[in-house]
Amino acid sequence: MTLQPRKALKTRKNLTPENTEGTEIRISQRTQRSQRKETGMKFKEYLHILNELAINRPEIMELDVIYSVDMEGNSYKTVHFEPQVGYFDGENFEEENVSNAICIN
Repeated sequence: MTLQPRKALKTRKNLTPENTEGTEIRISQRTQRSQRKETGMKFKEYLHILNELAINRPEIMELDVIYSVDMEGNSYKTVHFEPQVGYFDGENFEEENVSNAICIN
């Protein structure tokens, strides 16, 4: 799959009946993001978002990568380790032959 740079998103204030094409897609993406908070993100979606960032904003390629230590964003830390594939049981992560998750830090 080849990713192309995205066009600028329309904001609510400049939407008219003539230029609402794609509005339902953005609403759907918002719905997906809110559902993701409950169900988590799949690797293909995560990779797609990272690829879009790299294509649309090449100036960010040398920035540090950080992560939030909790869902509320109470603290942030720098990513130091490569992603690992393994098994996550809801609390613990182990590198095993049976995999259901990718640990990003």
